[in-house]
Amino acid sequence: MPHRSQSVLHVLGTLDPRCGGPPQVCAALSATQARRGDRVAVLTSHATDPEVLRDEYREKCPGFEEVRQLHAPPSKRLLLGSGLAADGLEALDRADVVHAHGVWEPVLVAAARRVRRRRGVFVLRPAGMLDPWSLAQKPLKKRLARALTHRAIFRGRGFVHALTDAEQEHVGSLAGVMPIRIVPNGVSDAMLRAAETRNPDTYRRTLPELGTDPYVLFLGRLHHKKGLDRLARAFSVLAERHDRVQLVVAGQEEGAGPEAARVLAAAGVSRRAHFVGPLLGEAKQAAMQGAACFALPSRQEGFSVAVLEALATGCPAVITPECHFDALEPAGAGRVVNGDDAAAVAAAWHGYLDSADARSAAGAAATRLVSSAFTWDHIAERLAGLYDDCLRDPGFGSA
Repeated sequence: MPHRSQSVLHVLGTLDPRCGGPPQVCAALSATQARRGDRVAVLTSHATDPEVLRDEYREKCPGFEEVRQLHAPPSKRLLLGSGLAADGLEALDRADVVHAHGVWEPVLVAAARRVRRRRGVFVLRPAGMLDPWSLAQKPLKKRLARALTHRAIFRGRGFVHALTDAEQEHVGSLAGVMPIRIVPNGVSDAMLRAAETRNPDTYRRTLPELGTDPYVLFLGRLHHKKGLDRLARAFSVLAERHDRVQLVVAGQEEGAGPEAARVLAAAGVSRRAHFVGPLLGEAKQAAMQGAACFALPSRQEGFSVAVLEALATGCPAVITPECHFDALEPAGAGRVVNGDDAAAVAAAWHGYLDSADARSAAGAAATRLVSSAFTWDHIAERLAGLYDDCLRDPGFGSA
C-alpha cells in the first residue's frame, strides 16, 4: 500500500546534537519522513548554530535540508500556552500530527495546549524522562508540573511513543496518560554503510596519543546519570590487568567529568584517559570504528542512540541493565553488566581487548542486529501507520 503523505510537526527544546539523544533522534526521524514525501517541520525553543547542524546532520540525515525549522524563544509564557510566534501557531494548526520529544520543556506545553483546542493528534515521546530514576530527580517540581502546567501533554487524542518495554511499563503506571505504543530509536543507512568500509586507524590520526594501543570509547553527555564515575572505576581496574589499554571520553561536559578525572588520577591512570569533548559527524563515526568496544555504564537511558550507532559501525557495546537494550546479549553484539560492579565491567571490556576474534564476531553481530530492526526507514514506516490510526479515529486516546 503506497504511503499517504502526512504533515508532521516535531516539537522539542533544541536540535543541537551536543545535547544528547532527543535532538539527534528528531533530526534523523524528521529527515527520513521528509525523504518519504511527508511535509515536515521542527519547532524548537533554543536556536542552534546552523554550522553545527550541517556538520552533524548533512550526511547522517539525508533529507534534513527539506525539513522546515521554526523557533519559539524560551519563555515562561509558553507554560500558559502563549509566547508562540505566528509561524509556529500556523504550523501547529496545520499539522496532521504534532510529535513532541521530551517532557519538561515549556514549548511542549504550549504546543500541546494549542493542539488540544482543535482536538488534533498529539504524540509524546518522553525519551526516558518518565522512568523512576528521572522522576526522582527534583521530584516535587515534576509532580507539580504534571498536576498543574503539563496536563495537556499527557491526555487527549494521540499516543505516548515509548522506546522500550520498560518505558511502556513506567509510563503506564502513571495516572491519566494516553495509550502507549512502543517504537524504538534507529540509525541511518549511512552509519550502516560505514561498517562496510571500516578503517580502525582513522581516528588515531586525530589523537596520536593513542598510538597503536587499543581503546575503550565512551560517548555521551558527561552527566552523572551516564555513569562517568562507574566508567572511571572500571577503567582503573582494567588498567591494572592491561598495560596498554586507553580510554577515550567524548561528550559535552555537564558536571560529571571532574569527578571521573579525580578517580582516574587517584588510580594513577590519568595519562591513559583522554577527555576529547563532543565528537560529531565523521569524527564520531571514526572513533566508534576504531574502538575495541563501546562503554555506556549509565544509570538511566531511554534507548541510547549512541549505542545503536556504535553497533551500526561494527563496535560491540558493554552497557548496563538501565540502558534497556534487551536484544543486545542474545544477538551476541555485546554485554549487559551491573555498572556498580567495576570488576565485572572491566572483565567484559577485557573480553574484547583480549580476543580479536571475539571483537570481530561481536562487531558483525552488532551490525546485523541494527540493520534487521533499527533503521530509521523501519521506524518511520511504523510511526506512519500509528499516525494513520489516530487520524482515522477522532476518539483515539481521548480521555
